[in-house]
Amino acid sequence: MSNEQSELPFEHSWRSTKLGAEAWEWIHTDMGGQVTNDFIRLALYCKTRLNKKVGQRAIWEKLRWSYEYERPDGEEYLLNNNYTKYVALFAEERVPELKGYFDFRERQERKGPIFIQEGTVIIKAG
Repeated sequence: MSNEQSELPFEHSWRSTKLGAEAWEWIHTDMGGQVTNDFIRLALYCKTRLNKKVGQRAIWEKLRWSYEYERPDGEEYLLNNNYTKYVALFAEERVPELKGYFDFRERQERKGPIFIQEGTVIIKAG
């Protein structure tokens, strides 16, 4: 663990989870850095220009749309839904204007398998 991580307050312990550590690594790749910067830019726009609170998932889906349909460069950006929360946490951590902007829920553990009935086919997930 680096010095920077060991000095973080408890609320930033998201990096110590497996998924949080994966997201942290992704954020520091070229693609992850670009997505994170665009996420921050769009969140700041929503907050300061539109004066509206917009959810992290809405921003994520807007980025997904723009990368897929609006980018002329054709470069493929894959946005992992599991990283949305961590990019938002990173944004709040790095940009003081965004501190407290996003709402976060505790992740709830599933208890047992989930069954979904679709027509006559039963799909078991979990």
